[in-house]
Formats: sequence, structure tokens, C-alpha cells
Amino acid sequence: MEVQPPVVDCDVWFACAAPYSGRLPAVGSRVYYFPHGHAEQCGVPLTPQFPYRHCFPCTVTQLVVSVDGADEIHATISLQPGDRDDVPHRRAVPAGCSPGPDQREFCFFEKQLSLSDVFALTLPESGANDVLPPLQRNLNAADQPLLFIKDLRGVRWKFRHVLSDHDGRHLLTTGWGEFVVAKRLVYGDSVVFMRRPDGELLLGVRRRGPDGSHPGPESSHATTAARLASRRWSLPFDVTYYPRVSTDEFVVRREVVDASPAAFAPGVPVRLLMNPDDTRRRTEMVFGTVRADDSLRAWRKLELAKRARGSGGGRSTATAGAGGLAIASTRPSR
Repeated sequence: MEVQPPVVDCDVWFACAAPYSGRLPAVGSRVYYFPHGHAEQCGVPLTPQFPYRHCFPCTVTQLVVSVDGADEIHATISLQPGDRDDVPHRRAVPAGCSPGPDQREFCFFEKQLSLSDVFALTLPESGANDVLPPLQRNLNAADQPLLFIKDLRGVRWKFRHVLSDHDGRHLLTTGWGEFVVAKRLVYGDSVVFMRRPDGELLLGVRRRGPDGSHPGPESSHATTAARLASRRWSLPFDVTYYPRVSTDEFVVRREVVDASPAAFAPGVPVRLLMNPDDTRRRTEMVFGTVRADDSLRAWRKLELAKRARGSGGGRSTATAGAGGLAIASTRPSR
């Protein structure tokens, strides 16, 4: 297998980030750091005895996106505690590729693994047609040319893309089992197929969460970061953010937090905008009702009974983090 330098930029970041996650603050922006959210990602139990303030004002001094040894994308964010204006800014997150006039745009699709996908991966037809090179219909499955796809650590993999003789499904066969074993993929994980404007094919991994097979960052990271954040004029410290399904952004732009209403009364109807300022992904609106508002907390202070617009009477309860959603009150519908 051929190894080349890792390839992670903004396009790859947002493709591999879980839905409703992955928003990153700009270098030089003023933010709030929420140690409870950081601890949640690290698997630290959130108890009333967690010995730190709810959030700390900081300035982002450096932002680097990368991939770890388990092929998960993550962002290392350097934070300067306090409100200083003379904070030196270092390296910004890489920009995505800009397609030329004759190039196709960056595109991707994802597939969550089922139990049968361990042996041969079934691909959604629309995604395979949009991202992967077209199949040569005049050739049988064994004669289809191999696909060469690079993972996010720079390793080049070989796969064979075929149509099932039984039902015409798109499948990855040759090389797929080796990839599953090498990446330690399990049921519920997702793979993300991407194509850059220049035609380069990439394959990313999205783990289902920090469970026993895919642990999260060490729990001591959140404790150390919270201690450093409490020293308002200390040296910068680093936090690592994984945009997983089960985690929320815990470094949030200050204007987003400051613009949020101070309190909600139980029973107030609210409107939630998912991905409100992310042009790469569709903004989704969800309606709900406030069930509780814990004024002593800043992280997950709201408990909501939420219901998608136009759905039936089914409801689900959720707690909202600090910056993953934009929340506004609304009048009850008549």
C-alpha cells in the first residue's frame, strides 16, 4: 500500500463530521469554553460536584484539523484564557479546494454499516453514481477496473465496484474486507466516500461513538483544560474536539452564547435551527416546548420536548448543549 501525507481540509472535515456538529471557531475569534461539554466528550460523568465554573471566556489562537490513529477527524483548538486583545494568532484551518471552471464540485456520500456490510459493502445508488467513476456496463463484475481510493491517513486502497447479479445493487467487493479489518470497523460505524474537484477519491471513517471499541480522549484532558482555563492570564492550552454523533461543540463563538435568551419558562414553544450558519449542509427546523430550564447551568441547561414540524403527536425529550443549536421562542400555532 502506498502511503502519502494525510489529506484533511474544510471539505473533508464537514463531510466526515456527524450531522449537526463540526462548527469550528475562526482563529482570533472570542469564544466560550465549556468544560462540561469537553468532559462529556471524554466520558467524564457530569455530576453537580464537577469542580469548575460553567464556561470560560477565551480567544482562539490556533486551529488545526487532522486525523488520529483510528482514522477519526478531530480539531486541535488552542485557547488563550481571558479577554486579552494582544493574543498572537498562529495557524488557521486549511481552506477547501475551489473548483475551476471545468471541474466538478467536491461531493460525498456516507453509508452506515450494517451487519452484512462487513463482507461486501452495499452502496446507495445515488451516492455511487454521483461520487464514484461510472461502471463499464459492457464488462462483467470480475473485469470491472479497480478503484484506487486514499484514506485520510494517506494510505491508498484498492477496491472493485460492481453491480450485484441478483438485484443490481452497487457493491464494493475486492479489498473491502481488508479495509474493514485494518480500520476495525464495527456495526453502526459509517464510511464517507468523497471526490475532490480534481477527481481524487477519498474514504473517511465516522465512528459511532466513544464506546469500548473506539474510546474517546483521555478523561484527564478535560480536567487539565478546565484548570488552565480558570487561570485567566495563563498560557494557551489545547483541547481536542471530535465531531461525533454523541458529542456537541464545547468551544462556542461568544456572540452565539451572548445572543441566547437568558431564560425560558416551562411550556414556552421554541424553534430550533439545526446547522443555522453552515452553508455546506441543509438547515433543518425543529419545533418543541421547554420542559425545564436550569438557571444554574450553562451547558445543557434546557430540557426540551421536541417534535419535527408536520409530524404526528410523537415527542422525544432532549437536552441542548451550548452552541450546537440556534434556539428562538415562537408563538403557539393556531
